[in-house]
Amino acid sequence: MPPKLPSLKAPSTMGSEASDFLRAHQILPISPPVRSSDYRLCLGDPFTYYMARRLGVVPALSHSPALNRGTWMHLRFQHFDLPQARLNSLMDHHLGRRMEELTETCRSLGIQSEGRAKILAREEKDFSCSMLVRGSENCALLPGRIL
Repeated sequence: MPPKLPSLKAPSTMGSEASDFLRAHQILPISPPVRSSDYRLCLGDPFTYYMARRLGVVPALSHSPALNRGTWMHLRFQHFDLPQARLNSLMDHHLGRRMEELTETCRSLGIQSEGRAKILAREEKDFSCSMLVRGSENCALLPGRIL
């Protein structure tokens, strides 16, 4: 026998009355909301969207505590108001941490020296591009990147 539900009248609005009504009937929101930055990923590659956003599975080399879920450009803009010397010191510290992360991840995944060198070089190039005030011919503009 199912449990007896509290008797609530059907809500007349879609506000808090509706929320209370649904909660009383054990209907709760359990999935994370869709972020606006996920729109292109969801349309272009729904499987990757599902794996990354719904299940939390991300590629090993993209996760970074040093970058705090962003890119070098995000980190650079986060500290836009610091004096240049302090900014350089802070960014160099984060670069060192990121290189250690990548080296350890490559080691655990069995990525050998040539592949690891390419990964580290690409990361260092991204870092260098984020430190420029204006774009440079050495920093390729990728879709979605702002320099």
